[in-house]
Amino acid sequence: MQNLDAKGLRDSYSGRTVSARTQRSIDAVRDSVGLSPKTSLRRRRRLLGISRESLRRVLKEDLHLYPYQIQIKQKVTKGDMEKRVTMCEWFCDTIEANPDFLDHLWFSDEAHFLLSGHVNSKYNVYCGSSAPVVVIQRSMHSTKCTAWVAISKNSIIGPYSFQDENERPQTVNTERYVDVLTKFWASLGQC
Repeated sequence: MQNLDAKGLRDSYSGRTVSARTQRSIDAVRDSVGLSPKTSLRRRRRLLGISRESLRRVLKEDLHLYPYQIQIKQKVTKGDMEKRVTMCEWFCDTIEANPDFLDHLWFSDEAHFLLSGHVNSKYNVYCGSSAPVVVIQRSMHSTKCTAWVAISKNSIIGPYSFQDENERPQTVNTERYVDVLTKFWASLGQC
């Protein structure tokens, strides 16, 4: 007879995992997910003493739960969607009226690197029967390093960083952003 741990799933003498597709183990996985849906599959597997494949099968086939990555999105309203359509129509009309328009078009973007230790959320997984709606709060004005670059059909300008005279990172404000745009405008004569 096997000796099981407090969760009822691990052989206490050998440490090996036992068959996980029992009603007892399915209930243990259901309870575990109910108490902590954000626990990683690796950690849940170690806590319950279930093999990776058995845990995956219990979650998917028995409990009908799937791992969802939490995605950070901005809310898009009906008015925003109408503005997008208007912009697309303007863009198409402008290209039709001026075929060289794309030759003079620049795209720019900036990337923020937070110095507070905040990490990318792409590895943040949630187990459930539907995708979660999660709000993550963090400081809106934490110190960060920002890099800006512009690209066109013919050239790349940048990157420019937002730093003070001692090369310490600065957050972006109107004055600093105008300064970068001024540098960009000056660089256009070299392209």
